[in-house]
Amino acid sequence: MNHDFRHVFHIHKLRKELKEVYASQMIERFASGLVVVFIPVYLLIIGHGVMDALITLMFAELITILTSVPAARIASRLGLKHTILYRIPGPMFLVLWLYAMPYMEISFVNLAIVGIAWGLSRTFYWISINSEFVENCDKLHRGEEVGFFLALPIIISIGSPYIGGVVLEFAGFPVLFSLFIALMFISVIPLFLTEDYRKFFGFEFRDVSFRLVNRLNVGLFFQGFLLIAEFLLWPLYSYIALGDTISTGLVASLSAMGIAFFTLFAGREADRISRRKMLVVGSSGYFVVWILRYLVATPLEFFVVSFLGGFFFVLLSIPIFASFSEKARENNILNYVSQREIFLSLGRLAVLSVIVFGLLDFHTALLLIGITSLLVMVIKLR
Repeated sequence: MNHDFRHVFHIHKLRKELKEVYASQMIERFASGLVVVFIPVYLLIIGHGVMDALITLMFAELITILTSVPAARIASRLGLKHTILYRIPGPMFLVLWLYAMPYMEISFVNLAIVGIAWGLSRTFYWISINSEFVENCDKLHRGEEVGFFLALPIIISIGSPYIGGVVLEFAGFPVLFSLFIALMFISVIPLFLTEDYRKFFGFEFRDVSFRLVNRLNVGLFFQGFLLIAEFLLWPLYSYIALGDTISTGLVASLSAMGIAFFTLFAGREADRISRRKMLVVGSSGYFVVWILRYLVATPLEFFVVSFLGGFFFVLLSIPIFASFSEKARENNILNYVSQREIFLSLGRLAVLSVIVFGLLDFHTALLLIGITSLLVMVIKLR
C-alpha cells in the first residue's frame, strides 16, 4: 500500500483551485519570511529605536482595520486573483522606501509610510487569499484542508529567515529586496491556472457586522492578540532574556515547527472529533504554556516551551478557522473575511498598545497573554 505524503493527507484529492491556493501561499510566505523578520532589525540598523519598530507595526494594524471593508469591496469588483496581482506594487513600494530611508532624515512620517504600505499590501492579500480558500474548501474535509492551508506555508518558510540572513550578510539589502520582489511576482502565477472568481463574489456593506456581542468576533479579537504574541512578542522576549540571536532564532524555529507539523495531524483529526473539545484542550494547554514562559530561565526551558506553544496554538487555530470558513461559505464570503481581518488586527493592536504605552512591563504581559488564551473559549463554534 502506498503511504507517501500525498496519500496520507489526501493532497491528490484536493480541487485544482485549492492546490493553486496552497502553491501561491507557500511561495508568498517564503518570500515574506526572507524580508519581514528583518524589517524591525533594519529600522534599528538605520537609527530607529525598538518602540519605533513597534509603532510601525501599529500603523499596519490600523490600516488593516480601516481598509478591510473597502478592500473586500474592491476584490468583489476586480476578482480575487486579480486583486492579489494588483497588490504587488504595495510590497515593491515598501521595500524601495525602506531602501531609501537611510538617505532621508529620521522621522515619524517615514515610519507611518512603512506601516501604511505594509498594512495595505497585507490586507488586500489576506482578504483575497482567504476568500479563495473558503470558496474552494470541501465541507467534509474542511479541518484537514485548513491544516494544509495553515501548515504548508510555515513548513516551506521555516528556513527562509536563515536564508534571508545569509543573503543580507553577504549581498546586502538590495539583493534581498530584489529576491523578495521576484518571488512575490512568481507567487501569483499558480492562481491564474484557472479562471478568476470576479463574477461569483458579491459584497454588501449592510451585511457587515461589527457587533462585539457576536462571539465569533470576540474570539477573533482574542486570536489576533495571541497571533502577534506567538510570532513577535515571544521571540522578542526570548532575545531580551537570553541575549543571543542564535538562541532567539532557534526559539522561533521550534515554535514554527510545532505549529507546522502538528497542524497537519490536528487538522485531519478536526474532521473526526469535536471542535469544541479541541478548542478547550488548546486553550487550556496554551494558558499553561504561557505561565511556564513566565517562569522559564534557561535556554533549554525556552526551547521546550516554544515547541509546546506551537502545538497548543495549533489546537486553538484549526477549530476557529474551520468554523469561520464554514460560516463564511454559507453566507457572504467577502463580508466575513473582511470582518475577520478587522478583529484580528484589533487584537494585535491591543497587545502592541499594552507594551508601547507601558500599561504592563514585558514580563507581566506574558501572564496577560496566558489569560487571553483562556478567553478564546468564548468563541461559538459550529
